[in-house]
Amino acid sequence: MVATIMFHFRVPATTSVSAAVLPGSYSLKLMTFNVRKMTADDGTSNSWSNRKNIAVHAIDSFGPDVMGLQEADKAQIDYFIANSSGTYQSIGTSREGSTTTGEFSNIMYKSDKFNLLNWGEFWLSETPDVPGSKSSLDTEYPRMSTWVKLQAKDNANAVFYYFNTHFSLELEAAEQAANIMLSKVAEYVKASDAPVFIGGDLNRTEVSPVYAILQNSAFDDLWRTAGKSFANDGTYYAFTGDIDRAHIDWIFGKNVTSVNSIEINRYNEGGFYPSDHYPVNASVTIPLTTDTAARPIGQTIWLKAANGNYVSARANTADSPLWAYASSANTWEKYEVADAGNGFVSLIAKANNLYVSARITTTDIPLHAKSASIGSWEKFIWIGNGDGTVSFRAIANNKHVSARTNETDAPLETRIDSISSWERFTWGN
Repeated sequence: MVATIMFHFRVPATTSVSAAVLPGSYSLKLMTFNVRKMTADDGTSNSWSNRKNIAVHAIDSFGPDVMGLQEADKAQIDYFIANSSGTYQSIGTSREGSTTTGEFSNIMYKSDKFNLLNWGEFWLSETPDVPGSKSSLDTEYPRMSTWVKLQAKDNANAVFYYFNTHFSLELEAAEQAANIMLSKVAEYVKASDAPVFIGGDLNRTEVSPVYAILQNSAFDDLWRTAGKSFANDGTYYAFTGDIDRAHIDWIFGKNVTSVNSIEINRYNEGGFYPSDHYPVNASVTIPLTTDTAARPIGQTIWLKAANGNYVSARANTADSPLWAYASSANTWEKYEVADAGNGFVSLIAKANNLYVSARITTTDIPLHAKSASIGSWEKFIWIGNGDGTVSFRAIANNKHVSARTNETDAPLETRIDSISSWERFTWGN
């Protein structure tokens, strides 16, 4: 199992992207689950200590690829990561903006199956970028949304967004929240055909104006899309096992190829339940997409690092690594972008017509233009950063290519987990 990662930053909006739909599709399993705050039922048969394993079994009964939680305490998230059968990683802070205390509306995803390309969070208030901020329409609790942009490790063209949230009990605040959600989706998701999901506890049924705001947008309720009945479809049941109470937990989708199944997960063990809400399970198919303008397949390009120097293959020296040291782009600084299949790219150094290789079998080995063919070491994900720069993630070790430009004459290596200035390259023809 992997450790929970909790961190907090603001992600700027990206520039507009026009994506092209590719042949093929990708299947996903999604879950939304209000897990009930762990201290809420102390001293009762529904205490967290009595239901924590039932909750794990409810999750494992479906095995979601991506799961949005509501009301989760840090200890509950840690317990799911340590005990679930899937290899999950958690993203997000609490609604107070803390990494340790308060209720989380976090997202868990299978880290062995997906790369985290981007993430962020915002608050459902008049000041959405202020952590812990409350709506003037409901000053009791801060409400928030956490979002992720994920990419399948086995297909770089399978990219999608998931926004997780928990709306206010106050109608006007919930209506405000729905509009903020749509506004923020438009801010962060610039590709018009990108698959996007909004999931969570909306505290409202299908006859509410809150539901209507989302349903009348570019999003569709997956439950309705699948033709499911709104009778006996309750998701809130207060540990009773009832099925005819309010349906308030939803998953909406945009640019979804098909809803293969969607069910209310009523898992229990002898009449004991994992939470006072039933989870909702959805199996969907999404289209494969790629930003063709950002992946110049077949074109010869140069790359410039954060220090203002061009990346050079230095091919006049045998087995020399790539360095960001050239003041101009000549033959040694030119690379052809090759299609490596499934949305991955490879780089061919024009100086010697060999592929750039990450050679990650040895720790911190620099990139070299030395391979005659494409294997796992020669495959990279082209990541457009939205600011005119591009980053590369090596498939072989899931690390970003770094120019280490704070060091004099340092080689490029695939060694960094996140993207900062050293991992951003401008490019051109």
